[in-house]
Amino acid sequence: MDIQFSLWPIGDEHLEDEMKEVQAILDESGLKYDMNVMSTTLSGDWDKVMSCIKQCHETLRKRHSRVLCQIVIDDDAT
Repeated sequence: MDIQFSLWPIGDEHLEDEMKEVQAILDESGLKYDMNVMSTTLSGDWDKVMSCIKQCHETLRKRHSRVLCQIVIDDDAT
């Protein structure tokens, strides 16, 4: 399963430190991922991927009062 997600903290343009924390979460997850300037794609089991996205979201939410999250799921059983 591939899940693409994007996180946008509202009201702050300086996110370098937060993105380093998010990347550390992705590294520690053990999941295959591709991170770029617009989104991140994770590959793996539903529960592990969703747990990782939740951790990334919570990391940004600690410092920002509003965070938008967009998730696209490719659930290909073949």
